[in-house]
Amino acid sequence: MLTVWTLRGGIVRLYSRDPAVAATALTLIPYLAAFHFFDALQTVASFVLRAYKLAIAPTVIHAAALWGLGVAGGYFVAFGGLWGPPWGVAGMWLMQSVALALAALLLVGFYVGLPQTILPAVIGSRRFPGRNA
Repeated sequence: MLTVWTLRGGIVRLYSRDPAVAATALTLIPYLAAFHFFDALQTVASFVLRAYKLAIAPTVIHAAALWGLGVAGGYFVAFGGLWGPPWGVAGMWLMQSVALALAALLLVGFYVGLPQTILPAVIGSRRFPGRNA
């Protein structure tokens, strides 16, 4: 992400020579940084839970956060003026980043809140041959 931040001007120029488009794209770089950080965090947390054969909670969390807050909230902030005048594309990126942060927080919280007795039971299952007690 540091590379993208450092080379942001050059990267934007690769996609457009229009100064108005470049100016708008440069304002979205902070949202891009937050988006990628929280996306990576929620992806790892989700895969850890799925490795323990816990797939329903991540699915529900993803559906609620990404579709509910991300898409619906993004639409209302970007086009509906939920917090004052419409934010445009920045509102959509903001709410997508917030939704990913919420998903990451809930997924990590779900993992940390799991009773420690369930994790050894899952590891000792048939899915992990050679580790059965």
